[in-house]
Amino acid sequence: MQIKNTHWVYQSIMDWSKFSENRSSLIKILNQDLDTFYFLRGQISKDDVHAYLGFYKNQLFIHFIPSSVDCLESFFDEQQIPKEIYSCLACKEIPQLDDPIETEDGLKRIANWRNPEIRNKVIESSIFYNAFFIPNNNFQSNMPLKVNFALKENVNSNELQVDLVLSNLDGRQDFLDTCRPVPPFKYDQESSFALLLYVKKLGKPQE
Repeated sequence: MQIKNTHWVYQSIMDWSKFSENRSSLIKILNQDLDTFYFLRGQISKDDVHAYLGFYKNQLFIHFIPSSVDCLESFFDEQQIPKEIYSCLACKEIPQLDDPIETEDGLKRIANWRNPEIRNKVIESSIFYNAFFIPNNNFQSNMPLKVNFALKENVNSNELQVDLVLSNLDGRQDFLDTCRPVPPFKYDQESSFALLLYVKKLGKPQE
């Protein structure tokens, strides 16, 4: 549902929530191998980072926002976003001669995602998340990051779940097993992901 005069970032998060419920459409767009995001800004804050998935005009995005900014006080105008929100467009991974060497586990997770049979089975049988919690140490090196969709094994159920693998584009350091999908909100209250609450409010029919 298009909300008149709503900033496209908010709209994309609302659209993702609806779009991701349609598993056949979700599988179709993800089968285009759009599984990589390039975040070229480097360090954005000293806080942990919240990453929100978005879908807008048939394109897939991820939006990064520092946790300290992700409060209801930051979202007072549906036509404007806080300047601390940074958006990345999904793309096919660009081959690089000096691509970072990732661990066997990280490569396995990315390979799982890139296997359509494995990926589609997971998408059809489990939830697809709205957001991820990312510790700040992933952004402290002030180097560009590559973000890959991945599938990791859930230690509690032995089932695969959607994951993000972040790696540093300078090739010297990799970040694995650091992102946590939300919901469920195991360690953070839902209120700390205020942007989710805000777009839910925007998407409700006006009384």
